[in-house]
Amino acid sequence: MADMEEERSYSFIERLLFYTLPVLFTLLLTGVLLTVFGYDVVNELLRVGNKVPGVSAVLPDPKPTEEELRAAMLEAEERDDEGETNEEEAAKIEAALSAKEAEMAALRSETETKEQQIADLQAELEVKQEEEARQAASEAEYAANIKKLANVYAEMKPSKAAPVLENLTLSERVLVLKEMKEEKQVDILEKMDPTIAAETSILMKDVVAVRDLQIAALQERLALSGTQTASSAALTIDELSRTFAQMTPDRAAEVLLEMDQSQVVNILRGMEEASRATILNSLSKLDKKRTAQITARLG
Repeated sequence: MADMEEERSYSFIERLLFYTLPVLFTLLLTGVLLTVFGYDVVNELLRVGNKVPGVSAVLPDPKPTEEELRAAMLEAEERDDEGETNEEEAAKIEAALSAKEAEMAALRSETETKEQQIADLQAELEVKQEEEARQAASEAEYAANIKKLANVYAEMKPSKAAPVLENLTLSERVLVLKEMKEEKQVDILEKMDPTIAAETSILMKDVVAVRDLQIAALQERLALSGTQTASSAALTIDELSRTFAQMTPDRAAEVLLEMDQSQVVNILRGMEEASRATILNSLSKLDKKRTAQITARLG
C-alpha cells in the first residue's frame, strides 16, 4: 500500500518537472538571449520586484535607464542654470543697492552742503540786519542832531541866528533851515546877507535828497577846514571824526573816498575802534586797493 502511494507521489513530481523544466529552460534561454542583445533582464526584474510591496524592501534598487539618466542630467542642468540666473540676479540686485547707496550718500552730502550754505546766508543776513539797524540808528541820530540844532536857531532872534548861519557852509545852512517852519525860515533869511540868502533860497527850493545834502555839507566843511590854521584844523579833524562816526558807514565811506588820503587817515584815527572798523569795512566794498593803503597808514 505504501509502495503504491510513493509511486503516485513520484509520478506527480515527475509530471511537475516535466512541465516546469521546459518553461524554466525557455525563460533562462530567453534571458540569456536578451542579455546577449543588450537587454538588462536582471535590472528589469529588479524594477518589477521593487514595485511589489514587501519585496521592494529586500531587493536592491535597479539601475536607472538612459531616459532617467538623461532626465536627471537635464534637471541638474536646469538647476545649474537657475543657480547661475539667481547669482546674476543677486549680482544685479547688489549692484543696484550699491548705486542707491552711492546716490543716497551724494544726496546727503548735497543736503549738508545746502544746510551749510543756508547757515552761512542766515549768518550773513543777521550781520546785514545788524549793520542796517546801526545805520538806521546813526541816520536817526544824525537827523535828530540836525533837528535839535534847527530848534536852537529857531528859538534865537532872527537877527542873532542869521549871522551864525551865514558862517555855516551852504549845505549846512540848507539842512538846518529845512528843519524849521516856513515863518522862521523867512525871518532868518530876511536878516541874512542878500547874496547868501539868495544862494540858500535857490538850493532850498530845489528837490535835493537829505542824504545828498548831508554829504555835500561834510565835503564843504572838509574843504573849509583846509584853509584853517594848524590848531583849528586839529580841532576840526576831531569834530569831523565824531561827525563821521555818527553817520551811516556806507555814507561816511562815500564821502571819505572823495577826500585826500591824509585827511581820511587823520579822521579815522580820531574815531573809536568800533566805528573805525565799520567804516573801513564799508570802504573796502567801494575801493579795496585804497582801503588797504589807508589801513597800512593807520597801522
